[in-house]
Amino acid sequence: MEIETDVNEVVNNWRSVIKNKRRMIFTFGERADIRLNAIKSLIYRTKIPLDNWEVREGYHRGTGRYDFLGDWRPISVGERWGGTDITAFFRRKVEIPQAFSGERVVLRFYIGGDALLSISGEPFQGMDPFRNEAVLTDAALGGECFEIDVEAYVNWHTGEADNKIFHQAELAIQDRSINDAYWDFWCAFKVLAIEALDPDLRRYLEYHLWEALKIIPPKVEDATLFREQLTKAQRQLQETVYESKCFKIPGLIHLVGHSLLDLVFMWTYREYIRKVGRTHATMLR
Repeated sequence: MEIETDVNEVVNNWRSVIKNKRRMIFTFGERADIRLNAIKSLIYRTKIPLDNWEVREGYHRGTGRYDFLGDWRPISVGERWGGTDITAFFRRKVEIPQAFSGERVVLRFYIGGDALLSISGEPFQGMDPFRNEAVLTDAALGGECFEIDVEAYVNWHTGEADNKIFHQAELAIQDRSINDAYWDFWCAFKVLAIEALDPDLRRYLEYHLWEALKIIPPKVEDATLFREQLTKAQRQLQETVYESKCFKIPGLIHLVGHSLLDLVFMWTYREYIRKVGRTHATMLR
């Protein structure tokens, strides 16, 4: 009996291990993410770091009113800024290299906090964890100069640290064809997250999305070959999903811009006023 009990324990332990053993089987979402990340890695062909910025910190007291803590000082990527309730201004002149001529050029910029980017004196768009890129030109001539000014408040959301890190500042060439392909696949993938999606449409979309995605290599080993496979996959996605009659129904669609703004949710009223400006600049962009 004792031996039988021991055997039962061994079997039960074995069963427990097998049941809890990690299965190396990827879900559809994981397989899709692998391909999407591979595509995303090629969106920016050339990147040039932008160091040697200037920063000036202080306190925002109302519309156009600030108490500054000192004069401008140099700051570069990787360095810290901020403090409780701090507002900081960042500035730098950016010149597009001649080598970027004819290309779509973007500024990739993230300093933490909640910021408003202005270009050559004009408010351009908000910058935050979800928006860290601004298109400077769709077709660069080479040699264009832009005065970049960023006004940043230290807190973007609740529970953040008051000391921020200057994470990123670079000019990059955006490969438009890769970027367009990425968003074609991303949008189709995100439709599957709609809970009320018709089951037949869900099965159709998942099947054809994967049939196109699996053409794409899971990682970039040969960039030229990867682009060729991506072009083929995108064409198949367009034919089987975007041009499919399954998703075409009669009706009228209204596209409405919307942004939620809580009056004093996690910030003071004076900060709310600035947030309205950042939000509207982004929505208009």
